[in-house]
Order: sequence, then structure tokens, then C-alpha cells
Amino acid sequence: GLKNLEKNIQRLVLDSYFSDACLMFPPTQIALASILVINRRKKIFAEDVLLETCIPGVTGNKPKYSSLKGVLDNVINIILAGEAVAEKFGKNDTKTKIRENAVRIYGKLQKCLNPLNDPTSKQYKALKKKRKRELEAKRAEKLKKQKAKQEKFEKDLLGSGEADDGGEFVIRTSKLSTFKPSRARTLPPIPPKEE
Repeated sequence: GLKNLEKNIQRLVLDSYFSDACLMFPPTQIALASILVINRRKKIFAEDVLLETCIPGVTGNKPKYSSLKGVLDNVINIILAGEAVAEKFGKNDTKTKIRENAVRIYGKLQKCLNPLNDPTSKQYKALKKKRKRELEAKRAEKLKKQKAKQEKFEKDLLGSGEADDGGEFVIRTSKLSTFKPSRARTLPPIPPKEE
């Protein structure tokens, strides 16, 4: 039924990655060409009816219709070449691995197309500015914490509860009254140099 038809079309689209189709034609044309190939094989719908269903009014416009048929025939030839390469790679196990790799590579390609990974996009530039602001805020917070730590250290060192203002140093304790200097030590005389 339709599920099987959809599965065959998806398989053909994946096989197209074994060709240059994705580099030469937009995804819509590859999908439409894949539908036409499977329809030709299964003979479900008349091709004109199928094209009219997918692109309303195309069969009534002869120049547009013949141009579209020419483009789709080119896409179909390339897709079939991709399918032949995929078939050539072997049995279902090998083909499944190749398809998985193709899907994985396509996933990586999608990440590359993400505007947040493109340095020329507005989204990338906005995200970069946001990260820069966040980094500056973290640095400012770190400096603030370091300054507070230094002030606390100075308060503890001076014992006054005030930070060092850079002015004259004053000892505010009464310990000087009990301070007695020890006897000064004298160094032995330096002998004269002999000439």
C-alpha cells in the first residue's frame, strides 16, 4: 500500500546521496523525481495526473510542463545512477551501513547549515555578543569578590574594622606601653682588606 510506496520513495531519495543530485538540484525536485520513478515502476497513477496533483496547473501550461519534464528527466537519470551505485555496494547489510553513514553525514551537513554555526549570520553575532556580555559579567563578579576579600583581609590585619585607605598607618592598641626593645646586637668588626 501507501506505506510501502512511501518506504520505496524514501529509499530512492537516500540512494540519491550516492550521486551528485543533491549538489545540482533542490530537494523538492529530487523528491518529485523519486516519486515519479517509483510511480513508473509500480504504475499506480498516470504521470500527468501525478504531476498535476503535485504542481497544480502545470499540465495546462505546455512550455512550463515540457521544461519541468526535461528537468525531472535529468534528475531521474542522476538518481538512477545513484541507485545503481548503492546497489553495486552489495547486500542489504553493506547497503544499510552505507545508508546509515549517508544519514550521519547528512546530519553533520545540517549542523553546518545551522545559522548559529555561521559567523556571518545575525544569530551567530547576537549569540557571540551575549556570550561576551556574560563573560564580562563573570569577570566583574570575580573582581568584586577579590576586592571584598582584600578589604576583609585588611580589616582583620589592622584590627580596626576599617579597610586601608592608603593614609597614615596608626596603631590603635595600648600594647606600646609594655613594649621593651631588646638589647641591640653588635656585629663583629670587619677586618681591613690586605693589599
